[in-house]
Amino acid sequence: MTTESGSIRADLAVVGGGVIGLAVACEMQKRGRDVLVLEMEEPGSGATQAAGGMLGPIAEAQIEEPEIITLGLDSLARYPEFVRWVEKTSGGETGFREEGTLIVAVNRDHLNELEHLKETFRSKGLTADSLTSEQVLDLEPRLSPRVLGGLKIREDQRIDPRRLAACLAQALVTMGGTVLTGAKVHDIVVNGDKVSGLVALGNDGMPVRVDCTDVVIATGASRWDDIRMPAEDPGIRPIKGQLVRLRGETLLRHVVRSPDIYLIPQPDGELFVGATMEEMGYDMAPTAGAAFDLLRFGWQLLPGIYDLEFLGMAVGQRPAVDDHMPVIGPADTKGLWLAVGHFRKGVLMAPATASYLADWMESGEMPEALASFAPGRLSPAPAGES
Repeated sequence: MTTESGSIRADLAVVGGGVIGLAVACEMQKRGRDVLVLEMEEPGSGATQAAGGMLGPIAEAQIEEPEIITLGLDSLARYPEFVRWVEKTSGGETGFREEGTLIVAVNRDHLNELEHLKETFRSKGLTADSLTSEQVLDLEPRLSPRVLGGLKIREDQRIDPRRLAACLAQALVTMGGTVLTGAKVHDIVVNGDKVSGLVALGNDGMPVRVDCTDVVIATGASRWDDIRMPAEDPGIRPIKGQLVRLRGETLLRHVVRSPDIYLIPQPDGELFVGATMEEMGYDMAPTAGAAFDLLRFGWQLLPGIYDLEFLGMAVGQRPAVDDHMPVIGPADTKGLWLAVGHFRKGVLMAPATASYLADWMESGEMPEALASFAPGRLSPAPAGES
């Protein structure tokens, strides 16, 4: 990156320093581009802060479209190598683990849901191991003795999203890229029919001009109209998520889920209990009701959380569009690219999103894997068509 006449020059500017934006930036820097990431706060300070870090496309197959499952499995398969590269390049640790996920039942309704989930797995060509109550408690003896049975998904993994974001930012800098924090982008600059740069405001309130040939928008759930850009709003809306953070004695080795709740042990000794999904606009206030429900369901599954230290609530905004599928690919203006709307799958889909988007940017040809996620699918239907 170079600075000339009060402006910054880079090949590529990525707007948004969450896991998606940073993964795209690192991939493009690896491929020889000079990359600048612009982030309003600190890397990973948006939805990443409240993300649980579950890498589980199979566990959630019952509620996902086939295209989401396929891209999720693709990205999951990339994770071990992705993490090795990130940790080696950054010198940090991401908290990556491969113990799998347990889905357990603590009442008859839960058992019925697990039977339905197993049928869903069979119909979609996915697998999980059926467990008796004794087998579940052998794996996780601190769970409630009320456990009636469960499933183990061996392929599922987990990671600490906050550590991952920090490592990605450091990896980018190590390779020669730049992360500019405190930069609020407000204008994408177009020359003719092509992007030529952007303008942001720095912490000091002074404008920062960036001259570049490509811009990737990876702004999470930020208000789309906060940036003047030559692209249609894909309909991003925030879905509020709250989770409880606890700390104390290590009670679990696996991610443990029930139809009501999930529990995620963290490498630093914390335990996450999550998470809500709320259509509350841009409200970021933690609520007593969410804490009550999460702790109640968590205690029913893992009674030992009663004695853990309550660290507080983490609140984030998941970026979603109407069909709950990400928007990945070129906007109408040449040189403007989108990587938004990953909803609850941003951390999981980061490796695949970065790789396929980089392929598209380099070749100009849409990878088949992104056909269902291209921005064009959101265009209004012609008159008379639904």
